[in-house]
Amino acid sequence: MRGAGAPKVGAARARGEGPGDLVVRARIVVPKTLTRREKEILEALADERDEDVRGELLRLSREAEEAS
Repeated sequence: MRGAGAPKVGAARARGEGPGDLVVRARIVVPKTLTRREKEILEALADERDEDVRGELLRLSREAEEAS
């Protein structure tokens, strides 16, 4: 994120340059299978947000069956 990092030091600061850039690293873990309760929770969240996750749930179910 440009300009959201720590203030620059030394010569850059003397030149009046603003803060540096903020670099973020995220690790996202996606489960291969969901329990019945997890599916219910995901569907409830999707319903609350007016989103449709049924297609994704069907894909996950098929992939889990094929892996078994």
